[in-house]
Amino acid sequence: MYPRNFFSCDGRRNSGSNGNTGPTGNTGPTGNTGPTGNTGPMGNTGPTGNAGPSGAGFQSTTTFSLAAAPNYKKGQVVTYTGSGYVVKKDAPQGFPNISPDYIVLVESGPTGSTGPTGITGPTGNTGPTGITGPTGSADSASAKSIVFQGTNAGFQRIAGSPGIDSNVIPYVTAGAGSIVGFSASININNLPPAIYTINICRNVPTNLTTPSSSYILSTITLTTTDKITGTMVFSIKPTDSGAGQIQVFNPTPAVGPATVTWTSITTGNPVARGDAISLYITPGITASAVYSIFLITDI
Repeated sequence: MYPRNFFSCDGRRNSGSNGNTGPTGNTGPTGNTGPTGNTGPMGNTGPTGNAGPSGAGFQSTTTFSLAAAPNYKKGQVVTYTGSGYVVKKDAPQGFPNISPDYIVLVESGPTGSTGPTGITGPTGNTGPTGITGPTGSADSASAKSIVFQGTNAGFQRIAGSPGIDSNVIPYVTAGAGSIVGFSASININNLPPAIYTINICRNVPTNLTTPSSSYILSTITLTTTDKITGTMVFSIKPTDSGAGQIQVFNPTPAVGPATVTWTSITTGNPVARGDAISLYITPGITASAVYSIFLITDI
C-alpha cells in the first residue's frame, strides 16, 4: 500500500517527517595549517640540578725555565718576560710567548710613565770608616839627596863624615819611601875600561867590608869601553829604560865612552823609617868624586 499524497488547499504538498541520518562519509583532505596562536604564559621554574664535578684548577706559579719545561703539567702557571701563561698540555714545547702549548693568562703592558720624584728621606747614620788606602807617591819636588864624597874604594863616606866610611856612619832615614835617583860627578885621569858596580845598601852590619846581596837595594852599573880623563858626570833613575850615556868634561862636555844602567835588587827600591843607607863601589874609583842618592819619603 502506498502512502497518500496530501495537498494543501493552495496546492502545495504537506512536508513529511525527516528520515534517518545516513552513514558518515569519508574524511576529507586536511585543510591548510592555521596561524600560530599567541604564546602562553611562562611556566614555573624547575628545581636546581645537582652540582657538576669540580674542574681542574691551576697549578702553582713558577718562573719559566726551558730546562724545567719537560716536567710541567697541564694547568701549570708560568711567568715569562713579565707575562703569565697557563700550560695547555704536559711537557710543553718552546717558549710561552710563541708556543701553542701555552695560553696567555695575563700579558705585561707597556711601561708606564715615571712617577714624580718622592720626597728625600732623612739622612741615614754615618757608616763605619773605610780602610785607609795605600799611600800615594810623593811629589818629586819633595825628593831629598844623600851626598857621599871621597877618593876611597869600597864603602863611600857621607859628606861631612869625620873620615869614617858609610858602613860605620850611614845616613839614617827619618821617614818611609823609596830611592828614586842617583847622580855622580867624578874627576879622573885615565880611568881604565871596566865594569864598575855602585851598590846602594841599607842596614849593613858595621863589621862587613863587602855587602852581601841581602843588604843591597839597587845596583848602578857603569861600563866604560875606553880610558877616560876629565870630569865624568851622569844621572839615572830606576824608571829609565835601557842604558844611559855619560858626559865627560875635558874641558867642554862630550859623550863619553861609557854607559850606565839601573838594576833594582829589591822591587820598588823601598826604604823604611830608621833605615841606615850606605854606598859601596867596586872596583874602586879612587878619584875625587861626589855621589848623590835621591829619596822620596813621607817626611
